[in-house]
Amino acid sequence: MGRGCIAGPVVAAAVMLDIPQLNQLPHHHVQLICDSKSLKEKQRNTAAHLIKKICRGYAIASIKPHIIDQIGIHQASIKAMQQATIKLARTCNFSQPHHSTTEYFSDILVCIDGRFPLNLADEFSANCHNRHHREIAIIKGDQELLCIGAASIIAKAHRDSAIKRMERLFPQYAGYGFSSHVGYPTPAHKNALQRRGVSAIHRRSYAPVKSLLNI
Repeated sequence: MGRGCIAGPVVAAAVMLDIPQLNQLPHHHVQLICDSKSLKEKQRNTAAHLIKKICRGYAIASIKPHIIDQIGIHQASIKAMQQATIKLARTCNFSQPHHSTTEYFSDILVCIDGRFPLNLADEFSANCHNRHHREIAIIKGDQELLCIGAASIIAKAHRDSAIKRMERLFPQYAGYGFSSHVGYPTPAHKNALQRRGVSAIHRRSYAPVKSLLNI
């Protein structure tokens, strides 16, 4: 989450849903697990709390702005997704059945939002006890699969909360309006950039920021 922002990190999440737990949820709760951008903030935070409560595991990874400037947003997004997926593999025990099911995991399917596979390395397999895994990339996957929708909700809720917390805790970020635009290039954000200049969490490779640095 945050690919289109001009400030702050890009964040990815990986989620392993618990299907029996999911099936017990009321229909209106299941409907909340969708594309995170289609939810209002309160709905998204409610959904994130719900997903964390009923999933088998989740993990979050973020890539800082200066790394985004070095490697580009595409590679940074892939890197965040790789890190989140490997973190999840470390925390979920694929060698034992879960308390809500007697199913063991022989093969692991990694569903990815977008058009590009993650090409997960041996570290992922090792954390999954060398079980076979395959990847499937799905364009607009957060609108197609609950697991991808759940990951997008957790990632956006986490990122937005982190940006707002920065504004509250650090005086140098006050006045940019992060609590309203969370880093996206809104007119108000661009106006604040003109007035206050470029901060440490702005992405210097992005045009609205880069243009100010070149003045």
